[in-house]
Amino acid sequence: MNGYRDELTPFIRTLFSNTFKTNPSLERGIMAGITCLSKESVFADMNHLVTVTATSEQYAAAFGFTEEEVFAALERQGYTENNKQDVKNWYGGFTFGGTELYNPWAVTCFLSTGKFDTYWANTSENGLVGTLLRKGGPDIKHEFENLLKGGNVTVPVDEQMFYNPLDTNPEAVWSFLLASGYLKVVQSYQKSRPFVRTPNPFIP
Repeated sequence: MNGYRDELTPFIRTLFSNTFKTNPSLERGIMAGITCLSKESVFADMNHLVTVTATSEQYAAAFGFTEEEVFAALERQGYTENNKQDVKNWYGGFTFGGTELYNPWAVTCFLSTGKFDTYWANTSENGLVGTLLRKGGPDIKHEFENLLKGGNVTVPVDEQMFYNPLDTNPEAVWSFLLASGYLKVVQSYQKSRPFVRTPNPFIP
């Protein structure tokens, strides 16, 4: 927020409290983001938030297109089995709560244009990811190189992470990459140290 966080926080806290807590016209609201909102100070006045993370089974199929949905859409437009595999290679590979999902924006764009492209490239700013990786030590850089080569890494992940620790805890980069869709959980032998890998060879 370019140095204006302290000034903006009280306004946002009041706005969210009036919108989500004391609003008689609203039964339920959903907020989507990357870091854990319930720990941010703007929600200090709210005590009824439910956090759904990338490994939560709750609403698992609601945050992307399932393979069944994607293949059905492809069939309706006359695509073949080979086309389905190409779409899977380009836009599949994500998981939410253990459910395999496809990038909804990319799939929608492909169905509209019929062309494979990195449609996600201009939908977000990736500067923070680059900054976190540059600040990380040699171990983080080596592990990330392993991911880019198609390997897996075993790293600590805190799905209740919020924004502030990103500047002070180098290991927080893995939690951020998982929450933002750059990584996915492959297998976990402890809740705090899952195996993660990139969703597909086309890094979003």
